[in-house]
Amino acid sequence: RSGSRGGAPAEVPLIGVIFSNPLAFTDASGQVLPMETLDIDRERDLICDSFREAKRALKLRFEHATTDRLRTLVTLGCCVGLHYSGHGDPSYLSMEDGRGGAHFVAVAKLHRLLQAGSASGGAASLKFVFVSACFSEAAAQAFVEVGVPHVIAVRRNSRVSDPAAHAFTRAFYL
Repeated sequence: RSGSRGGAPAEVPLIGVIFSNPLAFTDASGQVLPMETLDIDRERDLICDSFREAKRALKLRFEHATTDRLRTLVTLGCCVGLHYSGHGDPSYLSMEDGRGGAHFVAVAKLHRLLQAGSASGGAASLKFVFVSACFSEAAAQAFVEVGVPHVIAVRRNSRVSDPAAHAFTRAFYL
């Protein structure tokens, strides 16, 4: 295929998919407690199957959701879309700490991280962000504030079950 008159191949758009599924978190008293696990394998399969079924010419890049990976995806400006799946709260998104633990990223810190990526032009490449997490409206607003034109999230006061998140994900990407 050629995407321009010069015969150069069209660049296939990339969607970054980051999953946060930490095993444990440390509470305020210092006690390590288990986290509810998410069925990220099922969600990954749903995303891949949906794009295949829809015959979309896209590349998918799957990563663990750490602040470093998010910063890299946003700063590089290589993604047209970003899909985050993990645990949320009205005041934070859950990332992974690289050792199986949770790293709770406050919405204000997420906003600063995205602003840094936006300053390099990276966030400007994002056409959409899908935040598949409970209570993710405030986190979604951080993406809107750095210029992402289309952001999908769960209301600030709402939970979402894995089956409901999977059904919506499939319908969205078809």
